[in-house]
Amino acid sequence: MNLFHVPPDGISMTPRPLSASPARRPETQALQEDLLWHGFAPDTPVLWLSPFPVSRSSDLVFVIDTDELDPEKLIPTGQAEGYVLHVGPIPQAAVTKAKGGGE
Repeated sequence: MNLFHVPPDGISMTPRPLSASPARRPETQALQEDLLWHGFAPDTPVLWLSPFPVSRSSDLVFVIDTDELDPEKLIPTGQAEGYVLHVGPIPQAAVTKAKGGGE
């Protein structure tokens, strides 16, 4: 199965700790509790993955082959959109391609 990562900085797949605006703080706290429940520190750097490219305007979208990922590092967010957190960096072998978001 493929998942997608649209880098917030537009260029890289750099894991970052969860953060949020005050309006989204409860959701972020729930995700941090999920990280803790799975054995990771709440401030562990993660990457957001989705079942579809979430931005058509991004210059770059990474396509990730989940068969190449450690399932212990995949944490479903429970959100209706189907987002998944990946703990830590994505192994290069899992990146099947990178393409422009409008493709």
